[in-house]
Amino acid sequence: MFKPRPRIESNQVEDLRVNDLINFESKTWRHDVIDGLFLEADSCKIQCLPLPITPRRDSLIWNADRMGRFSVRSGYYVARKLLGREGNVGEEQAKCWKAIWGRRFTRKLNFSCGDW
Repeated sequence: MFKPRPRIESNQVEDLRVNDLINFESKTWRHDVIDGLFLEADSCKIQCLPLPITPRRDSLIWNADRMGRFSVRSGYYVARKLLGREGNVGEEQAKCWKAIWGRRFTRKLNFSCGDW
């Protein structure tokens, strides 16, 4: 995923919105602003993005959900993916715990496994 790195650390960059980087009269990127705020490689990537034909308001979008909305569930799956784990790890872990709890142990041992 591409995440532009600002040239400088300041509140000026954090308070910007995409529409601050667009010249709506000419329907082009504001090259001077983008070049001044971002590293050259990132500036080129930003300016290569096509602009919509009709202007839209900025909005937050969560790419991990097809509706663009964040949920704990989608965040969980993204976190697992970033950690390099597959989605079936939970199933394997559940099978393991089921096998452990299916064994006959003394009550004290069962209790200590539960806290582990």
